[in-house]
Amino acid sequence: MKVIAVANQKGGVGKTTTAVNLSASLAAKGQKVLLIDADPQANTTSSLIDKKEVSGSFYHLFDESIDSAINPSLIIHEKVRENLDLLPGHISSAKIERINSSKSLAALRRALKRTNPYNQVVIDCPPALGNIVEACLMAATHLLIPVRCDYLSLDGIEDLQDTVVSIQEFNQDLAILGVLRTFYDGRLKITESVDQSLKETFTDLVLTTCIPATVRVQEAPGYRQTLVEYAPHANATRAYRELAQEVIIRVQKTTA
Repeated sequence: MKVIAVANQKGGVGKTTTAVNLSASLAAKGQKVLLIDADPQANTTSSLIDKKEVSGSFYHLFDESIDSAINPSLIIHEKVRENLDLLPGHISSAKIERINSSKSLAALRRALKRTNPYNQVVIDCPPALGNIVEACLMAATHLLIPVRCDYLSLDGIEDLQDTVVSIQEFNQDLAILGVLRTFYDGRLKITESVDQSLKETFTDLVLTTCIPATVRVQEAPGYRQTLVEYAPHANATRAYRELAQEVIIRVQKTTA
């Protein structure tokens, strides 16, 4: 089972949009996918279901006093879409930041070993470098880093890389899957400049696929729909389909 953490401590880079639509696109290809909402803002959850339906959440994997810490299937919403299950998020997940035990932070890693087998697990991480991201990276086999095509989004990626190196001492399976360019507009000089900087820094880790800037991306969650459902023929939808294929290929190569 491959576990892809979608993370960048910078907010507004398209992280949640990528987690949701990569998962939906993988599911559309016949992959059995579990999408985990680890962000206390729970935007991934509200993009797919009514949060009023949520009775258990990501946080409950870390609370050893309740059954879901032992049996994650109790809080997984099955078939929110065809081939796509959801482990919801909730504001209570913020409490994880107060955990000070590495054993406790490994709860997600332990929980995934108790779930039904999935082809891919995709985790939407919060925009921060704290306990939640650490717990997600402890459980992940791959890290996908969305980067918005502006200068400020380049800040802090080195800090994320440092976090990866420290986590790899515990989780040797963790590898950087790639850097995904989001809000891409090839007509702008800023895009060209950021593109060049990314390729100079990350070379072959920069994914071929880039996600174009489009209002469809902002509209779809308001209808609790993925881009595949809301705008099946949009350029961004096509890009996420291409990303899903590229992710499948890269995962196979990095685990061969």
